[in-house]
Amino acid sequence: MNGRWRLIGMICLLVCIGLTPSPAKAAETNDWDSLTPQQQQMLQRFKDRWQQLSPEARQKVLQGLQKWQSMSPEERKRVQERFKRWKKLTPAQKQRARQMFRRFRMLPPEQRERLRRQIQRFKALPPDKRRQLRERWRRLSPEQRQRLRHKWRQRQRQRRP
Repeated sequence: MNGRWRLIGMICLLVCIGLTPSPAKAAETNDWDSLTPQQQQMLQRFKDRWQQLSPEARQKVLQGLQKWQSMSPEERKRVQERFKRWKKLTPAQKQRARQMFRRFRMLPPEQRERLRRQIQRFKALPPDKRRQLRERWRRLSPEQRQRLRHKWRQRQRQRRP
């Protein structure tokens, strides 16, 4: 059971990546003793270092916990699976994922939405087709990939009104 709560705590941290608390909420940051018993139970793995966390970090953890508690069982399962995949990544792969996430967040909202739609279209493809496309992409040289990206960007610009 303790391992489960540890996993939940880590998931809460991952869920809240990118969340920025407002200054007002950061000022309301709770000390460990002011947390509810349920919060303390869910965040048990943070107990020994709770006071060392910055008010912003505490707020992020609490926001992640709140988000976790509001998830459906299916959403929780999906988050747990993503966390397991994250744990298997090498430090270099994690760093690359963080960089890509930062780049994504810097995109204008319409570009982010367009990328989300493209990802959904890709996920809707049959597994064999997705595998073929991935293999085809991996076989391309960096120059070929860059040319394809350039063509894709040109096409996107042409589609804009």
